[in-house]
This record gives sequence, C-alpha cells and structure tokens, in this order.
Amino acid sequence: MGKYNDRVLKKIYKRVIGAMSGLSEIDVEIHTNASPHFNSITQKVVMPNAIPYAENDEEDFEFGRGIVVHEGSHVLFCPDQTKQLEACKTNDELKDFANWFNVLADANNEYKVCEVFPHLKQPLADKTEKLFAKRPEFLKSDNPFTQILMRIDKVSKLNPEFPEEYPDKLQNFVERWVTILNKEKICEQTGTELLKSTQRIHKAWTKLKGQQKLNPNQQQMSQLLKDLSDAIQNGDGQGEADINDKIDKLSQQKTWFKDEIDKRLVRDAPKGAGKFANVDLKELQKQIKNTKDENIEQMSGLKGMPPPNDDVITIDAKDLPTHIGINSDTYKEDIWKHAPFDTAQSYKQGKNINRVLKKEVKLEQEFQKNHRSGRIDFEEVRNQVSRAGQIYKTNIYTRDFDYSRGGQWVISVLCDLSVSMRGLMSQTKQAFATVAYALDGLPNVKWELCGFSCGRTGTIQVMSKKFKDNRVKIDNIKYLTPFGGTPTGEAMTESYRRLMAFPNHKKIMLVITDGEPGDIEMVQDIGKRAEANLVNVIGIGIGKGWDEETKDLFPTTYVIKDMVNFDKKLTRMILTALHRQRDGKKLVKRVWER
Repeated sequence: MGKYNDRVLKKIYKRVIGAMSGLSEIDVEIHTNASPHFNSITQKVVMPNAIPYAENDEEDFEFGRGIVVHEGSHVLFCPDQTKQLEACKTNDELKDFANWFNVLADANNEYKVCEVFPHLKQPLADKTEKLFAKRPEFLKSDNPFTQILMRIDKVSKLNPEFPEEYPDKLQNFVERWVTILNKEKICEQTGTELLKSTQRIHKAWTKLKGQQKLNPNQQQMSQLLKDLSDAIQNGDGQGEADINDKIDKLSQQKTWFKDEIDKRLVRDAPKGAGKFANVDLKELQKQIKNTKDENIEQMSGLKGMPPPNDDVITIDAKDLPTHIGINSDTYKEDIWKHAPFDTAQSYKQGKNINRVLKKEVKLEQEFQKNHRSGRIDFEEVRNQVSRAGQIYKTNIYTRDFDYSRGGQWVISVLCDLSVSMRGLMSQTKQAFATVAYALDGLPNVKWELCGFSCGRTGTIQVMSKKFKDNRVKIDNIKYLTPFGGTPTGEAMTESYRRLMAFPNHKKIMLVITDGEPGDIEMVQDIGKRAEANLVNVIGIGIGKGWDEETKDLFPTTYVIKDMVNFDKKLTRMILTALHRQRDGKKLVKRVWER
C-alpha cells in the first residue's frame, strides 16, 4: 500500500471520527511531527502525518486509525481532573496522580466508545495488540502503571506477566487493585466515579512509596558511601570519580522499578471534561439505540452544528423589492433618495487600498515561485518534452499559491436590515461600497455581503455578494433597505455554516447592527461556538442604542456612536482583522487618503 498524502489521510481519519460526531463536535487536523492530542480550543484531534514507531505504510495507517478513535474517546468521555491536580502538593505527587488518571481514563474511555460504537472496537484493539506484538517486552514490564493498564483493558486481548524477581509488595499491589477495579467495573464508571477511583489508588500508591523498606537503593547507597570514604582515604582519585558517578545514577532512580510508563500506551488526557463524561453508559446506549438514523445524520453534520433551518429564506438583493411587496420600477429610485451615498468617493478610496493589497499579493506570488512544492507538474513535463524532446527547464514542480505569509481569508459581512437602521443606511452603504472596492478581485480573499431581517415567514437573508462572486455589483448595495426585525442569531448561524465550508482559510465574521437582537442567547452561543473553531467574530455596534450591558453581545465588540467617516473606520477594522496593519497604526500608510 502506498503512503497516503496528508489530504487523503485526513479524509480517512475524518471518516473514522465521523461516527462520533453525532455525539460531539470532533474534527481532525494533520500536522507534521505533531503528537496526537485533542485541542479543546479548536475542537480538533491533531494527528501527525506519520506514526514514528510504524515500520511500513500499512502499520502507519492502522496505528493512526486506532489513535484517532482513542483520542476521540477522550473527547466524549474524559472527566476534568484540574481540581485534583491542583490539590497535589509536590511534583512527584502530581505526576503520579496524572499517570494513574490516564491509566484508568484510557481503559474507561476506550471501553465506552466501543460499547456505544461497536464498529470502532477493531481499530482500537488492532492499535494496542499490534503494538504489543511489536514490543513484547511491554508484556513483562516492571512498571506497575503498565501492569495495571494491561490487566484492566477490556478492549484488547493481552496476556501480561510479571518479570522475574518482581518485588512482592509491588506484585501484591497490582493484583489487589486489578481485582478492586474490575469488581467495581472501572470501565463503566462515570467521570465523577472515575476521579474517586483515581484518588483511592493514588492514595494507596503514595502510602506504598512511603515504605522505605521497599527501596533496595538505600542498601546500595550505604555501601557506595562506605566505598567512597575508603577511596578518599586511600587517595584513589579514579575510584572516587567512578563511585561518585554510581551515586549520581542511583540517586536519580526515585522508584524501585526501571521501566517508565510508555507514551505509546498511555497518552495525556485532554483538558476539560468530555461532553458525556458523567452520562451513565447504559443510558447513553439506550439513547443512541432509540435515536433514528436521520437524526444522527443531522447531528453529525459539519462541525456538529445544528441542521440547516428551513425557515431561513435567502434572496438576491435585486429581488428584495418584489419580496417585500414594493413596486420594483420605483423601488431603487425611492431607496436611493432616502439613503444615498457617494459612489465616486467609495471607488476612489477603495481602489487605492486595493492597489496596495494587490502589490502585497504579487510579492507573495513572486516569493512562492522560488518555493515550489515537491509534486511534479506533468503538464509542464509534457510541454517541454513535446517541444525539445527533453526537460530543459527546472520548473517541473507544481507551485501552490497558499499565501502562507499573508494567509487565505474568508470574510462574512452581515448587515442588520431591521427598521431601526433606517437613519443609518446611507453611512452603512457608503462603508460597504468602500470595502467592496478595497477587496475587489483579491485572489487570497473571499468575502460575502449579506443583509438580514425577518418577515412573517421567518428570517430573510439578502445577498448583495456571494463568496463565489469575484466582483460586487454596487447596484446590489443600493437595493439594501430596512424592512423588518432583528434575527441576529439566525443570520450568524447561517454565516458560520458558510464559513466552515472553507477548512484551510482564516475566517472573519463581521456583524453590523444597531443592537437589540430578538435572540440574545442564540447570538452569544453561536459567537462562542464560532470563536472556539477559530472564526474571528466581530460585532460593530452603530448608533446610540449601545451601552455597557450590550457590549458583551459578541466575543469582540466595537461601538461606533459617531457615524462620521464610518466607511474609513469599517475598512480599518477589516484590514486590522486581516493582519494588514496593527491597531493604532496608519491604514496602509494612508495611501488611499491621498
């Protein structure tokens, strides 16, 4: 089997993890040389593009598939251990508690995910069993953490043994606690019960470590100290140095077992509680069994977002007059009369910014011409061979313009079209026109302009520019007019859904409103969810209806009570979010103001 490239590998992992997405928001990212872990901020399982201890491509995929499921099990079921770790008084105590927690959580979470999703048991079992087949010495490890983990694992079939001359008290400890944990059904415990079990075994472990008679290092240390004294008295410099080395090595051995717990067997649990950490396993199985397939399919949609809302109607700006029952022949003229803006000024300012941004993109393209990818451009090879019968140029590798220094962006600009915006529409349209010309035709920026309001049938989205449109039609901006209520949360949810269709882009959601949404809790909830998935949500509060209580409506909120030069202010905010300038600095050297 040939080695998978990152794109294919990510798709395969996402198919595996997709079974879990009906319960929680889980996604997968591939990063070179990353350690497998769950990033609680981005809600993604991060995986390397190769498993270092795999010996071939087949093993690389099989191990990776099992690790993805393992990490996903933590996302769903792992409880938060922060308080217990904070209660530890020493670093050794903290390290031991974390190790015991990871041992019990690994067994608990893997078992649960196999009980809820039986078809995922095989990848998990293969991951563990094949690793032990490659490293049979693990089965005779003298590490008590590893010994207990192997004996309480209900997913894999392992046959662990104690090594020869294993300390009696360590063996008794392992056997006693394996009996206790299996009797108490450690694999089925809820998160709270799992933490209590961890505290109990950690307490017993600390007591065992405190029994100094267990440690044979003391006897060896006493003998070495006597030998050191003799060497010093006899003037044996070389012997003194050798003994000091042995003392240093012996003093570093803080345990009476040699093997360290292997990270390939036990991984760090994610910070933060899994969504179903404290749900009883039988109750969860019953809940899944009674859930219809179509509901699970809806729940497992893009990034765990709610299913599309059929009550949301999307129309083009030019169709707005017909939709709200206004004579289309006189509509544009009437609206223009009530909310005019200076198109010439917007064009002049916007195009000056646009020229500067295009220069930056051109420089980026020139930079990337010298940094081609490792993939062969077969079209170029055919071209050269057909012309000269041989390859005579070095540009036979593909060139991907990913704009790595500046980034590829998607920007969703949402505009409140409620009736309370009537006195603010001239300045708002002026700002939109300036932004439109500034971002016009940039190859690394996709953006949309969407007005939102509501009527009798539900939320209405008025699209003046879609992501797929290369250019904005200024006439579409002229059509915008206030006509209804303020369903901000619904509009943000739909915007979030559209933004997440661009997985490899940096994302901005900009909401322009005079406040007072009809769904405050929904606005705050979708703002937090979008931010957790790396969408920069910015609220622009305009007008005089804003106060301190409403400033926390969005993750980031700017209040603009003075609408003078709003076009310049809005453009500056967008370019700041694009990292084209720093806060407080002049906007593109104010070229556009000259």
